Amino acid sequence: MRYQPNKLPARLQRSLGALRDPSNPMRQDMLSSIEAGLEVGEDWYNTEELRDWFVAGYGEEEGGRQWSEFLDLVGATSPGSKVPPNIGNASAVRQRKYNPDPVEGSNMSYMEELQNVENIEDGRRLAKTRKEGYGHKTAGLQELIAGRQVQGDWDAMAEPGVAPSSGSWTDNPKPKGFTQSLKGSEKNIAADLHFTRYFGMASMDPDWLAVAGTEVGNEFAEALLAKYPKSKKYFKVNKNGKYGFNPKAAVKDGVVPIEEIADNPVVWSQKPNNAEYGAMEDFMFELGQELGLTGPQVQAALWMGAARKTGVDPTSQTTFMGAIRDRADIQAKKRGQTREQVLYDFIMNKGLLSVPAAGVLGASMQGNQAQASEMPSEIEILKYLEANQ
Repeated sequence: MRYQPNKLPARLQRSLGALRDPSNPMRQDMLSSIEAGLEVGEDWYNTEELRDWFVAGYGEEEGGRQWSEFLDLVGATSPGSKVPPNIGNASAVRQRKYNPDPVEGSNMSYMEELQNVENIEDGRRLAKTRKEGYGHKTAGLQELIAGRQVQGDWDAMAEPGVAPSSGSWTDNPKPKGFTQSLKGSEKNIAADLHFTRYFGMASMDPDWLAVAGTEVGNEFAEALLAKYPKSKKYFKVNKNGKYGFNPKAAVKDGVVPIEEIADNPVVWSQKPNNAEYGAMEDFMFELGQELGLTGPQVQAALWMGAARKTGVDPTSQTTFMGAIRDRADIQAKKRGQTREQVLYDFIMNKGLLSVPAAGVLGASMQGNQAQASEMPSEIEILKYLEANQ
């Protein structure tokens, strides 16, 4: 469920009006981008094969539960992340959830700590206990979302007595949509940074521009300052020597023409606001109905087709299952194992799809187990993997 305001923000009204007009260049551009990205995007969210692996290892009920749990964690660890490290961090959080040992500096296990995460500061404190190689600039938010999941605050339901605009269904809408897409939703989408940037870049509407503090590259900033000296007041150099910029004010004040900065994806808004998400999701579903696709398929195709325009990292330009395989191949090379061994370790031992961490696998893990050193090169749970590639 999504929050649906009585009135949409003006910038979204204008954009949706353009996108529903068959003759509007913005709609034509979107359709072209979707077509260009459909080869990858149509199957981007298909995780049925991953579910098959879990079911093969644990049976229908428990396998389905663990598949669903892992995808929840993929959503939790997705903010601000490229897909490969997102998968790696999700596997690391999953491993910690099943480790009963106390968290470093605490007398509680990781699961017990998650039960006590109430705000971003709690999340940041817990994030500092991650093993080396699993840090992230949004790790505190990721831990906060993981805490909301185990505390039962992840379901996007209306809350009696709570104003719709303030309810928990407005918390973390993109991670929720990302997870739901991976689980097969035909409606919920991940309206992420790239999706939101597209709305601005296609519409050339200054109301989609970012605001003060937007970090831009120094080369971009210095070139703009050289051409438009009066733009100096819209820049501020931070303590790391990087430029923060207020593109919306610079354009609206008539100091910098929007055409001068439009091709730089970082100057555009990074996410929908609470009053916009539901309507953007509805439109993707509506467009999907016209194209014979689901909403997530349309979003993923747009994501892939407009990747160069909005700045999608090349490592993310594959399907989710392709990214899982790529991640396993990297680990297999590091460990001197096969892809199948790494995937078996991940499924059955809560193993890692990122930098290996010593001392966690084995007897301390709960549930079905297998020592990596005992695994044959061809694993029963994944025998069909190579046959179906």
